[in-house]
Amino acid sequence: MEIKEFSSGCGSVVKTLDSDKKGAGSIPTKGNSSNLPRRKIFQPTQSKIIVEKQTKSRIWVEDSAQHETPVTDHMTVSNASRSNFIVLNQKPFYRLGEEIRVLVELFNGYGHRRTIGGDMVRVWMRDAKHNASSAALVKDNENGSYTATLVAFWSGLPEIKAVLIHSKEVIDTYYRRRFKWPQVHYLSAIFEHPVTTNIKETTVCNLVDSVPKYTEICNLTRDNYDSPLYCVKPANHRLQCSDWTRIGGGSTWPGDEPHLTSAERFLLQPQNKATFLPGSIIIQVKKAEKPFPDEYDLLPLGKGYVCQSKTNCIKAEASKERLIESSRLCFTVDARTVWNRLSPIGYFYHDIWYDRLCTRRRTYQHSIIKNCIGNRSMYLLGDSTLRQWHYVIQDRINCTFVTDTWLESSKHRPATCVDRNLNFTLHWAPHGLPFATDNTPRRYFRPIATRIDDINGDDRVIIVINLFAHMMSFHSSVFYNRMVTIKDSIIRLFQRCPNATVAIKGPHYYSFEKQMYQSLWMLDKYADVYTYIMRELFIDLSNRVIYLDGMDMTISAETKHIHPSRQTAIQMVDDMFSKICPQLSTSKVTHL
Repeated sequence: MEIKEFSSGCGSVVKTLDSDKKGAGSIPTKGNSSNLPRRKIFQPTQSKIIVEKQTKSRIWVEDSAQHETPVTDHMTVSNASRSNFIVLNQKPFYRLGEEIRVLVELFNGYGHRRTIGGDMVRVWMRDAKHNASSAALVKDNENGSYTATLVAFWSGLPEIKAVLIHSKEVIDTYYRRRFKWPQVHYLSAIFEHPVTTNIKETTVCNLVDSVPKYTEICNLTRDNYDSPLYCVKPANHRLQCSDWTRIGGGSTWPGDEPHLTSAERFLLQPQNKATFLPGSIIIQVKKAEKPFPDEYDLLPLGKGYVCQSKTNCIKAEASKERLIESSRLCFTVDARTVWNRLSPIGYFYHDIWYDRLCTRRRTYQHSIIKNCIGNRSMYLLGDSTLRQWHYVIQDRINCTFVTDTWLESSKHRPATCVDRNLNFTLHWAPHGLPFATDNTPRRYFRPIATRIDDINGDDRVIIVINLFAHMMSFHSSVFYNRMVTIKDSIIRLFQRCPNATVAIKGPHYYSFEKQMYQSLWMLDKYADVYTYIMRELFIDLSNRVIYLDGMDMTISAETKHIHPSRQTAIQMVDDMFSKICPQLSTSKVTHL
């Protein structure tokens, strides 16, 4: 195919991320770049040694679950229909900015009070009249009860709901499943004869050097950019390991059932996920008094601000129907602040997401973002939820595809569009394996770290990273190791491009998904596990890497699919722009 070139803003020549050659997507730079730090593919590195040591010493959630007793009676686990919730600080009405504390008590199927914690419980507040909603901070009291804290962000008659996403025993079962059999949704490789193209074969793959029930294995790690990949050797003697060309489809790993009791198989059925506790609680919220509730511990940060800490302020005005967020622009907030925030971090009101920590524009259309993205390139590196972002951004600017569109070919192939008036280039590319796809060329799936290492020349490049859904079929060490290599590549990027902007799109919830394959394969609980891993790994880069937290947003939106709704995706994109773009900019756009 033809490779189209365009200016990247710093004198470099950029190739689109799609190519028919192995190792596609390299971005050469004009001039001498031999002194730039480069990732050595296929060679052991100090980072790999560190990863191996940390992986061996770390206690993984899957490992800990091995000590839990398998469920033999599904009636002994938490049962939403038998459970209840109440408001602890019940009163006739609440004022804007007040907290509402909710107690959730869980009972098992026999009606007996639970005495241990570990369940996944969600509480949130919604108001259909105002298209408003917000999530609660839920604390596990480790005695079968959970305390949820909501904030009265808007006036009206909001409804409080509680749901049991998973019982502790179901979570433990999921974890044990990934320990005994390393993957739930298996990968497959397609081997094709280089000359006689009708000779092809699909085999099962794994990320460790064994595949259950098979003895002859192809080690494809070298061809997978040094990321572990082991696939069953084709039975046809005319096919060699080197004939691997494509990624095949996958399904739930055969042999799954023997590791589960009949009670566990029942509990893993979709109808037992995300079950609502009976009833709902409607409260009344009124506008604030002069100008805020007395019970708040006020800090001297300006009249009318309700502050519970120096970084957690909201404005409650008697004339307003909702809380007015902090006057600080989101772009000016210290990046370290957003890495460890507690729910609720914001709320929906008239379908617009308002961040509790800072203020942003209601929407970021072309006239607003042009000064932010002009003369720059943006790379969205991850899964299809970032491809959703590509669509949203593309709709706001005059961005023309310079590669095949996703309508013309696979949606799991890299794509690039260019707005020549803004001198802006927008890329999307899938992360490396594991990636659930079907009959797709393997060259499309390059590790995020490898793609970042190929970026040179554009000192103001914007990179958004996402790694989540396709990891959840595997032991959490897979996610950890991928994030370590990504972190190393980001450090090298900052050495080459000190003014680069890097953001990580964190996991999101899709708690109400009821499809079997996603209920089993994509455990919502891993959003918490992965978030903890990222916060730990990036603590020393938290002042440079922006964290985009979408969990509260997707709880509030009651997301039912791994792909959030378009409206939620729009709010996520606006949240990103609010954190990476100055509110005002005087930079001029160089037209091509």
